[in-house]
Amino acid sequence: MNDPIKKAYDITSIRKDIDERQQMIDDYKNTGHLDRDKAIFKIQELSITNENVAAVTAVKLCQYSVPFSQVPD
Repeated sequence: MNDPIKKAYDITSIRKDIDERQQMIDDYKNTGHLDRDKAIFKIQELSITNENVAAVTAVKLCQYSVPFSQVPD
């Protein structure tokens, strides 16, 4: 079933996610500093909402025994 309201919400949500990620990248390019907590939160958030990110994250987490939040810069 095609729900135009849900589709519009999904598109808006995807655009918001892309804008947030691009802002983090731009901040890093401009300052050389990555807001680590924000980046970890975004990975965790995307792992919940995006099947592709969840799959890649799961594979990477199996390869490393240290949680994102405890990995050094």
